Amino acid sequence: MIIVISYPLVWISLSLVFLLAPKRKIERMPRLNQKPLVSVIIPARDEESVIQNVLLDCVNQTYEKSEVLVVAHNCTDGTAEKAGQVANEHPNIKVYDLRTQDAGKGIALNFGLRHSRGSVIVCFDADSKVEKDYIENGLKCMSAGYAAVQGRIVGKNVFHNLLTLIQHLENLISMNIFWGSRFAMNLDSGLGGTGVMVERRALEKIGGWRNVLIEDFDLFLRLKSEGFEIALAEDCLVRDEKVPHWSALIRQRARWIAGHFQLLKAINHKTLRHPLDLWKLSAPIYLTSLYVSLLFGLSAFFFNLLAGKVPFLLTTIPFHAWLLFFVTMNCLFSLVLIKAEGLKKGLLYTAFLPVFYIFTHHWYIALLKSFTVRSWASTKTEHGFG
Repeated sequence: MIIVISYPLVWISLSLVFLLAPKRKIERMPRLNQKPLVSVIIPARDEESVIQNVLLDCVNQTYEKSEVLVVAHNCTDGTAEKAGQVANEHPNIKVYDLRTQDAGKGIALNFGLRHSRGSVIVCFDADSKVEKDYIENGLKCMSAGYAAVQGRIVGKNVFHNLLTLIQHLENLISMNIFWGSRFAMNLDSGLGGTGVMVERRALEKIGGWRNVLIEDFDLFLRLKSEGFEIALAEDCLVRDEKVPHWSALIRQRARWIAGHFQLLKAINHKTLRHPLDLWKLSAPIYLTSLYVSLLFGLSAFFFNLLAGKVPFLLTTIPFHAWLLFFVTMNCLFSLVLIKAEGLKKGLLYTAFLPVFYIFTHHWYIALLKSFTVRSWASTKTEHGFG
């Protein structure tokens, strides 16, 4: 019950920090007489429907000194061929058809790292839509002394259907509350699955990526453990494709939960430099606690019913407390959306918060499915709905 109560309280506290704290200013400046070679790595598995779009975004960047490496990993479609068509017209694109026994994004990223030449590495997912000044703005941010930069991730196919819209809403809430509040408190930003910019020296010091189920969070923890600073660059915009089907969504979220459990098993004092990191990593424990609370409550209800007593729920949080949490958090979420997206768009998104609350219950199903996840191979997310 302590876990069940404390987790929403942290969300409320972080929301208040995001709303009340001034935005952290980064003194961005051009790298005088320094034009580092930037290596863009795009890991791709069966992405023939989207790979050409992200490649064109990469070669049309305002920052020109770059190379692009596509790692078509264990593909069964025409990803490599589609990428090769763009590479034929742009000599700074290299396409690799990688075949390995094991699956995993970390394998493809490390392969790209070994074959790259840049002192700065940028990683985009194959389904990403990248703004043309992404690399230029990211380098200005890194010039302030940050070893890694995370751009702002928003939805690409927001209005494809209601499910993609709610995922976009979820992303805006969690990104601003968790990343935005952390950075406002002079803490390191988080890292997402796409739009990550890292200095090569930092990657080489930590040994590159590990082939784990949530390589972005793992990278974040290991960079922090070595003292590298991570910035949130809101003027670096990347759009990712939200999952349009429930089955694919549950499969994706099950991998995320399994990845959290995977990292929790390897937890140590060096990788956890701040209590908020443990709080974020322990999200599946909160879900499990909710399950246990619900089971105790239902058991109490039926035992009292069988005993001929007035059924009531023992051990669970009283209804009025849940209602207070619900109203408080949704009011704060609404204010977060308004601050992040402006009044008009923020109010539009606020209208969907009741639907968002219902949507969050899918995590219970994903938690159960997470125990069947063994590797990346069974959790591939299809793209091409953008």
